[in-house]
Amino acid sequence: MKKHRPIWRWITVFLVLSLQAPFANAQSCESSIEVAPGQTMGGIAQQCGIPLDNLLAANPGVAPERLEVGQVLRVPGAVPGRSGVRQDAYSPYLGDWAPSRAQCANAASRWRLTRDAISGVGSRFAIRGIGVGSGRVLLDLIDPRTGASRPVALALGGDLLTIQGSGFAVALYRCEVAAPLPEVARPAEPAAPIPPTNPTSPSPAPATLAPEEIYTTQMKGTWQGAGGGCTGQWRLGDNDLTLNGTPYTVANISGNGGRVGINALTLEGVPATFTLWSGPNGGLRVKGGPVSGTATDVTLTRCSR
Repeated sequence: MKKHRPIWRWITVFLVLSLQAPFANAQSCESSIEVAPGQTMGGIAQQCGIPLDNLLAANPGVAPERLEVGQVLRVPGAVPGRSGVRQDAYSPYLGDWAPSRAQCANAASRWRLTRDAISGVGSRFAIRGIGVGSGRVLLDLIDPRTGASRPVALALGGDLLTIQGSGFAVALYRCEVAAPLPEVARPAEPAAPIPPTNPTSPSPAPATLAPEEIYTTQMKGTWQGAGGGCTGQWRLGDNDLTLNGTPYTVANISGNGGRVGINALTLEGVPATFTLWSGPNGGLRVKGGPVSGTATDVTLTRCSR
């Protein structure tokens, strides 16, 4: 008597083949990928043509159920991106950087970005792959101690470079080396000073204020945008900011040449960087935003201190 195989075996075979088919036709990915709205770990694995287990193993610190837009994931087995387009996108980031321009003179404080590596905090991280996404450059770095992958996202906002991901949350200023000025012959001094016709007391040279003093004395207070209304939508406090209604906690204040750089965190812990400087008619220019959010560029009018 001929035996028939149970129907559940045929169902199992059908399901296995159905799940494998999308991976066979999937597109290749870069060595790093930035999570887009609506994406899941399973969807990314299918898009990149790799098993989900491999993607999870390559990103051990990532919780699939709490995937965030803008998060950078490592894609195992992908061919590193080194095309001319991606190299061109990375070119503006090359050079020396530091937490403040005053620290550019200190070699121990500087970061250096080259075509092949990022050097900083006493370590050199080789670049395994380069990608682009959402206006940012994605780098797949190699940890010099463990050899593990450390994907990061780079973004330029105002005068600041931010490096975010894999334990990095850094805001840096570009270090520019000024060319030496040519020597000019000093004019001969007169034998005796000529008194002015109407002698007056000379004005003292203006003192250079630290960034924290500029922020406290010139910028702190309540401001309003072009639409008017001093409703607290734009407020700069001692340790917190409210910009366009979004609250931030101030982490660090730095700056140079009258411009104030602020590193801050959203209530969700997302790093943000802002550059503030005096605008026309006593106004305040604010430029910047969260690493993974929409940038702000606005001129404000003061309401009150």
